[in-house]
Amino acid sequence: MKLYIQIRDGQPYEHPIAEWNMREAFPEIDLNNLPPTFAPFERVNRPRLGVYEKELNVTYSLKDGTAGTYTDVWTATPMTAEEIAAKQQAVQDEFSAEYPTYVSWTFDEATCSMVPPVAYPSSTTNRFTWNEENQVWDALPNPPFDSEEES
Repeated sequence: MKLYIQIRDGQPYEHPIAEWNMREAFPEIDLNNLPPTFAPFERVNRPRLGVYEKELNVTYSLKDGTAGTYTDVWTATPMTAEEIAAKQQAVQDEFSAEYPTYVSWTFDEATCSMVPPVAYPSSTTNRFTWNEENQVWDALPNPPFDSEEES
């Protein structure tokens, strides 16, 4: 889908406009020969927030290496030290409440998650449960196939 953005005083104004909407709202504009009050726009997908980021904001700016094409510029607000500490503590508290016997697991600050001492097995057919006493992942039995459910 082609997009355009209005330009006022040399800056992007409001939000991008879809081509079909441009044709309806501004039928007098030749989209192959845009006036200086409009420019092509290329959408950039919204990124995921990092583990210690909050609030994702978007602004519009000229795209590097292009002549007059605008694009999304995404910025995330980093959490404060206090917010990071609170989030880490909440993750650890929740894990301890749900799995009080999993004392071998450690907290990974980089991912803000609890990590087992042995990585989860890679398998496309089995599911596993943690065995704290033996420090291993035990395979769970696969549920029996019920042909009536497939009908």
